[in-house]
Amino acid sequence: MKIPSLIVDAHGRVHLAASRAPDLVRRAVAAETGAAHLIGLALPPPGISARAFVEDLAERLGGEKLADGTWLLAGDAADARRAFLRAAAGEDRLASAKRWMKKLVRRLRHAMRRIAAAPVSTPPASTASAPSPSAHAPRL
Repeated sequence: MKIPSLIVDAHGRVHLAASRAPDLVRRAVAAETGAAHLIGLALPPPGISARAFVEDLAERLGGEKLADGTWLLAGDAADARRAFLRAAAGEDRLASAKRWMKKLVRRLRHAMRRIAAAPVSTPPASTASAPSPSAHAPRL
C-alpha cells in the first residue's frame, strides 16, 4: 500500500509522492538537495488510490512531475501542507456533499409547497346505490 507524503527539501521546494516507504523518498530528496523533512503523511480517502490522490492534488496545486514519480509543487510549504491535509481528510468532498444535500432539501421543500398548494379534488358522488349488508353476509 502506497502512502501519500509531503516533503520539503533544503531549498524550500515541496515534493509530493506516493510510495511504500516515504522515508526512503525523503532520503533520496535529501541526497540530492542536502536536507529534507517529511511535513505530511496521510492515507488517501476511501475509494481513491494513493497515486490518483497525489496526481489530483498536484494538478490542483500546480505541480511538475519529476522523473522519479514525485511531484514538485509550486507555492510554499504551508499552503501545500494545508491543501494536502484538507484533501486527505476529504473536506472537499464533504463540502460537495453538503451542497448536494442543501439542494435536495430545497427541492423537497419546493415539492411539498406545490403539493400543499394544489387544490384538493373530491371524488364525484356515486349515483349507484350501495350494496346491502346482507348481500355479503356469510352463508350458513
